[in-house]
Amino acid sequence: MKYKGFDENFSLVGKTALITGSSRGLGKSIAEMFARKGASVMLTSSTQRCEEVASSIRDKGYKAEAVVADLKDRAATEKIIDATVKRFGKIDILVNNAAIGHSDHAEDISEICILLAKEEYIKKLEHIPLMADAAIKMVTDSIDAFVKRDIDLARAVKAYDDVVDDLFDTVKNDLFELIMANGDNCGQALDLLMIAKYYERIGDHAVNIAEWVIFSITGEHKSVKLS
Repeated sequence: MKYKGFDENFSLVGKTALITGSSRGLGKSIAEMFARKGASVMLTSSTQRCEEVASSIRDKGYKAEAVVADLKDRAATEKIIDATVKRFGKIDILVNNAAIGHSDHAEDISEICILLAKEEYIKKLEHIPLMADAAIKMVTDSIDAFVKRDIDLARAVKAYDDVVDDLFDTVKNDLFELIMANGDNCGQALDLLMIAKYYERIGDHAVNIAEWVIFSITGEHKSVKLS
């Protein structure tokens, strides 16, 4: 398959690529393409399917290894990094393709909104929509930072997390006051608090992406530093 604007002559010889979520779909395709272009590829996923993909790449004469690990576990993240460096000596490219919960949070928010659609809101929604806009900005900017290898944008995403955290604190305090004023507000207040919490978590995921973008450029991460 050919893609518009794609340079088929580029080379990744001498490069090492770590690709998460690489047992199927886009991640698998990226791993296979990088291997064909000369990169040593480390595949990882939460199932043993990544090992099967690595084996099929090796069968074609390319360099590939795999680590089965769940990226939601911090120790597993360190295990992947250690295994990659031990096997190939370095990490030049990070492709963060693993699904780590964004869609689950979006689905949960949607389900709560459907339940609340028939109710009158206990307060005007001011800060939750701002949280939504901020979370969207963080996710969009973190992906742009990855695609463009823009370390300044990645750092800006990390800094912008304070905006989401401050909005969450405001929402939380407002809702607690409503509960204290009238116990009948408790049910809807907790639903709105959960929506705010999900937006905060989406922001946290964007920060995680930004941190790995910085790592892919500098070799530095809050949990590990590669020389």
